[in-house]
Amino acid sequence: MKARFLADADLRGSILRGVQRRESKIDFEFLPRILEGLPDPEVLALAASRNRVLVSHDRATMPAAFYDFIARQSSPGLILVNQSARIGQAVEDLLLCWHLMDGGELMDQIIYLPF
Repeated sequence: MKARFLADADLRGSILRGVQRRESKIDFEFLPRILEGLPDPEVLALAASRNRVLVSHDRATMPAAFYDFIARQSSPGLILVNQSARIGQAVEDLLLCWHLMDGGELMDQIIYLPF
């Protein structure tokens, strides 16, 4: 089964739109009104409750929150996209993750993009 993604509130919209434009079958949810201002543990809990891999730019606090989270419960995974990554590169890398990995392979894992 293909991974399903949830865009964190900080994910650049141009990356999300680029992914969706390139692959119409990708399931990439964006809930800015719900996620904006939520603490990292609550964002991770929401992603897990929806069985979605969280895609975020937050390399400062999200990794520690993720490791704390998976110490208590399982997570579909976390993909951290470097904020300074070129849009095209970020889109390509996210599509590569989606094409090559099923949802289970990302379980309790962090992937840093670009590779």
